[in-house]
Amino acid sequence: MPATQVLQEYFDTDLTVINATIALFVLSMAIAPLFWAPLSERIGRKPVLVVSMAFYTVVTIICAISKNLALFFIMRILQGIFSSAASSVGGGAAADLFFPHERGRAMGSLTLATVLGPAFSPLLGGYITQSLGWRWIFYISTIIGGVVLLADIFLMRETLYRPQQFADREKPKTIKSWLQYLKGLRLLSRLDVFLMSLPTSLGFGWFYFLVTILSPTYNDIHHFSTGSTGLLYLTGGLGNVLGAFIAGQVSDRVYIYIRKKYSNRQISKEARLIPFYVGIPLIVIGYLFYGWFIYARFHWFVPLIGYFMGTLRNKRKVILYIPKEEMIMFKNGLNIILIYLLFLSNAIIL
Repeated sequence: MPATQVLQEYFDTDLTVINATIALFVLSMAIAPLFWAPLSERIGRKPVLVVSMAFYTVVTIICAISKNLALFFIMRILQGIFSSAASSVGGGAAADLFFPHERGRAMGSLTLATVLGPAFSPLLGGYITQSLGWRWIFYISTIIGGVVLLADIFLMRETLYRPQQFADREKPKTIKSWLQYLKGLRLLSRLDVFLMSLPTSLGFGWFYFLVTILSPTYNDIHHFSTGSTGLLYLTGGLGNVLGAFIAGQVSDRVYIYIRKKYSNRQISKEARLIPFYVGIPLIVIGYLFYGWFIYARFHWFVPLIGYFMGTLRNKRKVILYIPKEEMIMFKNGLNIILIYLLFLSNAIIL
């Protein structure tokens, strides 16, 4: 994202078009998990991750050597498709490996891993763009993708447990039979799921909207260099990391406490939502502060306080809230898909 203005100059276009590459990247990340998640239920987690990472590595190197905007657009869309497999299948792998009372911490750790990238990548990307050029962002991403691919092939084990009756049942042969695995979308008809996904998705949309305009805003108002703007993204990364860690710890502690207190009763799944009660108001307050402080032309550090507050939220608790018997594919990241889809609508409105 710190390289948006450099890309604008290279492709001789306006900032709106370059930002559209980010929007299309997010859109593809919204749609692809609808297929990655059920596919991982059929063939396993490892094959999905290996195939997606292999294609991600290929399309990333093509992004690096792109010389026209159309090819860059297409490769960015494919990047979103193949990179989304990890986020959608990762939640399912965590559910495969941990008991219910351990999943809060496990999902917090998984979320921590996914937010460390957005925290440090813009920092490195700013200085890489400034020193080596924007293409080296994709060269380095290709190298990382290749290393992860080798790790997936040689070090990763399959985590999906498939009883014999499930493994031997007839495989779907028609498009209609494959589409039945998308029935997890019906969970949107549940009021509790919809109401919980809505503020989280809007917060995620506001986050992407903010980080997209962060670099040009600070370049125009405070005259930051490309490398210096990359440092600003550490604020959001720190908020995401702390939010993921705190939410995971609180979720598990509350779950264990209620289970001990009401040992003879059914444990309320809503106990997993307690971190939301604090996180959702922080989203609104934080981004309001950011906008007001930028408009008032305060010192450059002051708006970052609102940016930090807005990122202190955790976006993966629906996976821990929905009863397992409702829809097994939901644990593979359907909430993440809903977040991306609702973000797209939010971004269009903005």
